[in-house]
Amino acid sequence: MKEDALFREESNEEKEKPKQIKGKKSFLIIYALTLLAVAFVLVLFSYFNEIRANQTEIADLKKEKETFSISAMQNIQNLQDENVSLSEQVENLTNENIGLQERIADLERKVTELEALYIETKDNLKLTESEKKVLEDRQSAIEKMMWISELYSGKKYSYSAYEISELEAGNGNYIDELFSGADTGEMISKLISRYFEIREWLDKKGYMDSEKIEQWKAKNILNETGN
Repeated sequence: MKEDALFREESNEEKEKPKQIKGKKSFLIIYALTLLAVAFVLVLFSYFNEIRANQTEIADLKKEKETFSISAMQNIQNLQDENVSLSEQVENLTNENIGLQERIADLERKVTELEALYIETKDNLKLTESEKKVLEDRQSAIEKMMWISELYSGKKYSYSAYEISELEAGNGNYIDELFSGADTGEMISKLISRYFEIREWLDKKGYMDSEKIEQWKAKNILNETGN
């Protein structure tokens, strides 16, 4: 009886051992699968984080690129505007230089004409006092007309009107009468024509108004004299 009981106990133990082994194997498999799942989740999480970081970096680079592009375009536009402005300045300076050269050439011709007139006047020492007076007045008028032309070219219109009023002294026909019958050269004739063109323009613009001339004279000439 005892042997039968021992045999049954051993048989039960032998039956339970495979169950325990199977239970341990199942636990290990589940544990391993769990570890794999956790590892996979961690890898997946890391991958997504890396993607997010890359996307953020790409977005920042795009913004930086857009900012740089806008800045570069603005700089290019500024350079183009500056280039246009400099081109205009160069053109204006070139035109101004041409105008100055023309004025210098004109003045040189006028000086030559005046020198010729001076020589002519010097050679006519036997003229009467009245004739000498006319020549002196003509020479003075020529110098004054040249000065008026210079003032007008410098856009000093009120000053030009004042000098014309001083030259004519109330006689609008003074120049015509002074040079009537005179054998003037080409340059003097052009100077006289220029004088009348300036006078006509100033009169049309109101600069020859006597009250305006007196006001300008009181403000500019008399103050300077008083000082």
